[in-house]
Amino acid sequence: METLLEMSVEDFVCALRLFNQKIDKLSNYSFVHNALRGTSSSISWKETDKGLGVITKERIGPSKETIDAFVLTFRFFIQDNEACSLRNLSALYRESPVSDTLKNDFENIRTKINNFLDSGPQMGIMFLGEKLTYRKIMYTIIYGDLAHASAREKDKFEMWMDSPLSPFIENSFVSLLVVLFKTVNSIKKINLKTIEKIITLQPI
Repeated sequence: METLLEMSVEDFVCALRLFNQKIDKLSNYSFVHNALRGTSSSISWKETDKGLGVITKERIGPSKETIDAFVLTFRFFIQDNEACSLRNLSALYRESPVSDTLKNDFENIRTKINNFLDSGPQMGIMFLGEKLTYRKIMYTIIYGDLAHASAREKDKFEMWMDSPLSPFIENSFVSLLVVLFKTVNSIKKINLKTIEKIITLQPI
């Protein structure tokens, strides 16, 4: 990723505008509207006439298709090969000519996002002795299923889905996407103010 010294100011503004465009695009996805209505998960066990147990797993909320579509755009914020990823924008903000207030506003939200990802579902999900954080759930599902970028994550994802915990993990993934969407959405106003300031600072 180029630094601001290697990029033109116009490129920086383009990265900010790309971020905002992706936010606007996500806002129109049915995933957001469906997820805001609420999500839930459950698991039940029922004994059959033959004395065998049948486990029923259920997740109520956005469909897999709507989740896939949402994540396809959402990845722009977490993949560092994209100019508008949170990490790349953080580096660019630090070098930008705008006020410390705008820089701090952006960084405070990014810190809030990272703190959230390093936490986990309130109910606590343990898998093979490991407590799953939101960050682990996000990367394993995105890169183990939706993006197929990692064989290791794919194997882990398949183990999760084969376990009785799958509806709770999937529901946690949907919930974390909603929280992250709401949080990154608040960056849009900061970007707009930054663009305005940068344009003002440019010579005529």
